[in-house]
Amino acid sequence: MAFSLLLCLEFSVYAAAFICGIVSAALVTVTQGAFNSGCILYGETKYNSTARSLDVEHFGSVTLCSFVSAVSVGIVIYCFCTVFYFIYASCIEEANRWVWVRRCPLGSVRCAPPQL
Repeated sequence: MAFSLLLCLEFSVYAAAFICGIVSAALVTVTQGAFNSGCILYGETKYNSTARSLDVEHFGSVTLCSFVSAVSVGIVIYCFCTVFYFIYASCIEEANRWVWVRRCPLGSVRCAPPQL
């Protein structure tokens, strides 16, 4: 089955979102662990000129880090399932998959999927 340009673009976007979700969830979790479960998102820092380093004055809410991690994991799961559906639909099923990125004709209110 030949891939259209829009299908390849959509597949690439989902694959990139999958990678970004893994990276953001991992970095937030590792950073939170490095600061003894303190969340540095929206925290306050102060520059220490004698030691030439940043000191954390106040940490942000711990639930903020948990929320960011949970949303990132949700995005990873969704994109993982979507990427494997692309692979299944193109290799096993060999059926045309409706591409969500469609160009609507001018003046139309909505675009409907093609009738099979």
